[in-house]
Amino acid sequence: MLIVIVVIAILAAITIVALNGIQARANASKDTSAALAYGKALKMLVAEKGESALPTTESCLGLSAWYPISSPRFQQNQCNTWSYDSGATYGGFGAAIFPMSLLTPYISNTPEPSNLVGFDNGASSGALQASRGLMYQKLNPSSWSGRVGRVLWMRNGRVDCPSSYYDSAATVTWCYVYI
Repeated sequence: MLIVIVVIAILAAITIVALNGIQARANASKDTSAALAYGKALKMLVAEKGESALPTTESCLGLSAWYPISSPRFQQNQCNTWSYDSGATYGGFGAAIFPMSLLTPYISNTPEPSNLVGFDNGASSGALQASRGLMYQKLNPSSWSGRVGRVLWMRNGRVDCPSSYYDSAATVTWCYVYI
């Protein structure tokens, strides 16, 4: 009887680990698909209206409902925040939602990312950084090899992305889709 219980417990543990892996891959796929859709729409906007059509402020991509207040970490419409040991905080990538009306002609729906929260432990930057959803960032083309902007997101651990930077000290991956 004891052997049967142990075997069942081992099988249950294996099943849970397998399901967690499947869920992680599904979330990564959802994030990448949404980011690629936004990136494509942003590229089409730039192709039709020029770089000046892009907002200059960093903002969250998607709908306001995806970025609710999540105390104490996030304010409404905030997708990135930094906290320092001193207690000071920096809003990170704004408390603003990207003006989706700019993308309406180029995108048929509003792709929703997984909205997982990634945490940077501060080992590299000196600040605990938290990020959720997808962010838009305007770039200076002369400093970024002609790139005018990017869609970015942060996830814990090593994650496969279209372009990425893995911070081994902070154990997070920054993922990018360049415009």
